Amino acid sequence: MVIDMNETKLTMLAQLRDFLAGPGEIEFQPGPDGKRYADIADVL
Repeated sequence: MVIDMNETKLTMLAQLRDFLAGPGEIEFQPGPDGKRYADIADVL
């Protein structure tokens, strides 16, 4: 899995503040093992 942050669209200070204020909590849950191992294999 690759996570890219594209900050090029944050051109004004107000936009940056809104981005940093973002959602309070984010919860991640792993997917099924087969998908997870396939993602790891793609990276390796």
